[in-house]
Amino acid sequence: MRRCFPSSMEERIEESLTQMILGGNAPQEQHDQVVDALEEQGAVLEHCQKCNALLDVSGCTPLTETTCPSCGGMIKVLREFHHFVLLSKLGQGGSGTVYRAFDETLERDVALKLLRNQYTRDQAYIDALEREAMITASINHPHVVNVYSTGSKNGYFFIAMEIVSGGSLAQNIDREVQSEEKVLSIGIQVAEGLRAAYVRGLLHRDVKPGNILFADRESVKVADFGLAIPVSHANDDADELWGTPDYIAPEKLLRRGEDLRSDIYSLGCTLFHCLAGAPPVDTTTVMRLLEHEVVQPAPNIQEVAPHISGSTAFVLKRSLEINPDDRYQSYDELIEHLEYARDQRLEATLASAVAPTKQRTQRLEARPKMGFMWGAIAALVVVAASATGYLALHSSQQVATQASARTTKGDPAESAPTAASNGARRTPAPPPAPVLPAGLAGWWKFDDGDGRIAVDSSDGSHTAILHSAPSWTAGKVGGALSFDGNGDCATIDNIDVDASRDFTISAWVQVARFDGWYTIVSRDGDSASGFFLQYGQAIGGKFCFSIGAIADKATSVTKPAPGTWYHLTGVCHASHRETKLYVNGLLEGVQTFNPADARRATGAFAIGRGKYNGRPTDFFPGKIDEVRVFTRALTDSEVRDNFEGKQ
Repeated sequence: MRRCFPSSMEERIEESLTQMILGGNAPQEQHDQVVDALEEQGAVLEHCQKCNALLDVSGCTPLTETTCPSCGGMIKVLREFHHFVLLSKLGQGGSGTVYRAFDETLERDVALKLLRNQYTRDQAYIDALEREAMITASINHPHVVNVYSTGSKNGYFFIAMEIVSGGSLAQNIDREVQSEEKVLSIGIQVAEGLRAAYVRGLLHRDVKPGNILFADRESVKVADFGLAIPVSHANDDADELWGTPDYIAPEKLLRRGEDLRSDIYSLGCTLFHCLAGAPPVDTTTVMRLLEHEVVQPAPNIQEVAPHISGSTAFVLKRSLEINPDDRYQSYDELIEHLEYARDQRLEATLASAVAPTKQRTQRLEARPKMGFMWGAIAALVVVAASATGYLALHSSQQVATQASARTTKGDPAESAPTAASNGARRTPAPPPAPVLPAGLAGWWKFDDGDGRIAVDSSDGSHTAILHSAPSWTAGKVGGALSFDGNGDCATIDNIDVDASRDFTISAWVQVARFDGWYTIVSRDGDSASGFFLQYGQAIGGKFCFSIGAIADKATSVTKPAPGTWYHLTGVCHASHRETKLYVNGLLEGVQTFNPADARRATGAFAIGRGKYNGRPTDFFPGKIDEVRVFTRALTDSEVRDNFEGKQ
């Protein structure tokens, strides 16, 4: 226990009179006058239950105990506050402490946040908090903690809020591993809550596991808007650093202002922590790098948690980009991609659960009924007994035949069996045809062909016609075509794929020049290519996959380097109106497209060029190998298998 006395108080009543009254020795009238005077000056007075003396505990933390200076008895500090009775401490944050309290007016338990003393002396700050608390109270969203009331009492500013009893996400992370599906669901709910706050004009500014509370096992709420700021004033205090270092966006660390994308970064750090067991960049590293005004990019989640799906890895990677312009630009887009990643993961989990069940059912159905087992065993015993004599005779004849064969070994003609000996030579059976992946519509290995054609290795019906004589060369897998970027290309006329239905294209590519727009694979449309897989210097030297309009492109994070092979996969989900771009088996870009553009791809399927206003253009300079076309959308795992050569 410790003594809690204020070090000083301006314009105090004379010390001697105060000590006399607080010691319980003053007349009642004088006693009341001094008590009123002290409370007006901000004193917080508690009675000693042993000697009835008053003690100023304004310097003490609520719900602690201190010693009475008169009798040495113990005094419980600040059990009653305004019309609240403090019951227990729930938690402590950067700006204050949260208590479980009973609201005597409304007769319900609440979470009561008391602001730290150093903040209560700043009236402008208190006024701003009251405005923000009023805005927060107006949000009324299922994934935001409700604010009931605000006010000041005994030198404290307080906020009374809904009490959420399921604990924080931080506590859940410490207790158990969070599944990918659950983390994605949490991310969706938090993003929806942050979006609701943003619509009302607030940035949260302190998104972290400790400020995400569980209402039940599945539902969460965003809490603690103590550091929130109106969107219109987001850069007013850019020189000050607010938040928790593990989850602060780079632009805030470098004092370059903030906006909703800063909260998106913090949410990305939170979800990364849930899946990997630690934030992407630890506090020590953050503070060390901050001294040199540099920031460290977040690692790919699959480097530390390889089991995480490509869709989830993409969402986290984009959320955690150092440059805010490379992150999600709205909560709507973030939520859409989180929902997609969650649905993909749920589908994969369901499929893995159904498959073993189906196999077990098939095994059970294949088992013979027990009523027939004994008869079958008896029959086998009879057959075995009958066969014993035959096997002994056949065995001795076989040994003699083998010995004779050994003596005549030499001339192949002599050792060849004859028809008379029932040993006529049999024509070896042809090897079984390779099993092709489902939905494979075309496959150009560039291992077979000449200067005019390239053979289709799927079913042979989609021969590629070569134009301007691209040269044959060594490729990533086998042979490849080398294009000079000046008219070389290949076209296939009868491939029936377009963006009105799901499809997938993939290719190994090696870029030779980096100074323009180059098309790797496309299908011609009415005025521009209906869809295309490209490289673009104008988009930062990255790859992209798009339907119809170049503005609607899924863009890679990877920038190709000279002499390096990259495996690109473009997936079109027609039902989702969405394109996805994978590089070396990992999802790097997702983009929606206009349904009207889905009907534009009606012309030739082309390798090594695009088309604009009816004219071929954007000829590719470099090597292309192993082009595949599927009439369905490959899953994340199938894309990876394709990249690894397992399909």
